[in-house]
Amino acid sequence: MVVLDVTDLFAFGIGCDVAGAYLLARGLLVGPPTLAWRAGTYYGIHIGRLLGQVEDRVTGMFGVASLIFGFVVQAAGYVVVLGIGTPGEHSLGRAIGAVVAAVVPAVAVVAIERALRRRLVRRMLVRVARVNAQEGRHDDLPDATLLAFTAPHLGRPRHDGETATAYARRAFGVDEVRESSPADG
Repeated sequence: MVVLDVTDLFAFGIGCDVAGAYLLARGLLVGPPTLAWRAGTYYGIHIGRLLGQVEDRVTGMFGVASLIFGFVVQAAGYVVVLGIGTPGEHSLGRAIGAVVAAVVPAVAVVAIERALRRRLVRRMLVRVARVNAQEGRHDDLPDATLLAFTAPHLGRPRHDGETATAYARRAFGVDEVRESSPADG
């Protein structure tokens, strides 16, 4: 029988830490194909670099949150053990419980990140597209061309005859976009 108690909070926290470290490393340790793709340019916009950095930020946010949560859970487990003592019972069931307590949060954190990643990347790209780097300010509306250039890389194909403006609005779910050059990409 698998038995869990407060000392298994240590294993739970470690599971979160492992998932966080994995997510942070995944954004930093990319392979040659990804590196080559990120180095390319298109109309003076480094689409690969932009998408890579946005994806790294989203993944890194999950990684950091998971690490912090894991450390907090470990600290809470330690405080609870100090406060009420450690049970003296040792068994195979306890060992299995500790492994489960570590694996479940690690798998859950990675699964949640993967489930939310595309939506968060799209949201971050809209925020980036609102930055007018040439004038050093943030605009109210995102740049249509930038969104249109990035949408295909997010699995949002362009319809035949669709303008960059219409494509950006549809692919990113925004009501309005700012026209920019190159004209209607």
